[in-house]
Formats: sequence, C-alpha cells, structure tokens
Amino acid sequence: LRLGQAPLEECASVHAGGGVALVEDLGITLNVCLTSNCKLVYGDLEAHPIRELWKSRVPLTINTDDPETLGVSLCSELKLAADHLLMSQKDLIAVQGNAITAAFCSERKKARLFELLGNFVGP
Repeated sequence: LRLGQAPLEECASVHAGGGVALVEDLGITLNVCLTSNCKLVYGDLEAHPIRELWKSRVPLTINTDDPETLGVSLCSELKLAADHLLMSQKDLIAVQGNAITAAFCSERKKARLFELLGNFVGP
C-alpha cells in the first residue's frame, strides 16, 4: 500500500484519520495488492491496514501486483480478502465497483462495466 514511493503510514497516520483525510482530500482510490503488500511491506495480513481502511470507508480496490512472479490472480486475491479479512460478498462487490469508478476510461465504458458487474451479481 504505497503513496508515491513511501508506504502510506509514512505519509500520514491511518489510525488517527490523517491518512484517510489525505486520501479523501486528494480523491484517491487505493489499489491494494494483498499478497505483494504482505511480502514486501507488512509481513502478514494481520499487520496490513486494509481492515482499518475499509472500516474508515477509504475507497480501495483489491488487485494483483506481478501475478506471474507471485503466483496470484484477481480471484485468489479476492478469496484471500474474503477468507482472511472476513470481507463479505457485498464488500467484495463494492470493491469491484470502486475499481470501475477509479478506472481510467470513459463514462460510457464505466457504465458498461457496472452493467456487467450487475449482471454477474444478479438482483
């Protein structure tokens, strides 16, 4: 979980809401790559701040980082979030919605992606 070249905790305090305010003020959606973050920064999921960030309603996505080297996929990262972070299906769908909202594409394309997500999820 990095902002520029520094870990987020070095930029502002997540615990006191400083990091949350910084992210909100800048309109940033955090792209979280759980396996990569744990291997490179946090050591394990228990130390990862994703739970606090999610509870604080920081817009975030769950992604992969170097999937071939780390042996991960988007599905495995979402499963990791569900199994070990106890994110619900509703949470994971919301995370995918955040990814669409933050995507660098046209509003038309975003609308189509939301339609596809809705079709996948169902009524």
